[in-house]
Amino acid sequence: MIKKDIKQNILVVGTESEADLYSHELIATERHRVGTTPPLPLAAHAKIRYRQEDQEAVIDINDVSTMKITFSKPQRAIASGQIVAVYQ
Repeated sequence: MIKKDIKQNILVVGTESEADLYSHELIATERHRVGTTPPLPLAAHAKIRYRQEDQEAVIDINDVSTMKITFSKPQRAIASGQIVAVYQ
């Protein structure tokens, strides 16, 4: 699966080599942090999978309730509802 659009009831599928599987950014909708909020934008590391190596990323506020995470290298198969961990 490459992506899904729940509102329009559309599921997009493709092969492992599809360029659409890769994305440089994601929008996080629920934020939970430990400690104080650093000045943004922030150069940090992030991962979208438990055993994934830390990935270089820039963290910024997208709007009042969401955060934008931009990776330096495209990430494979970022999924809706997935957790992203950010490390300073």
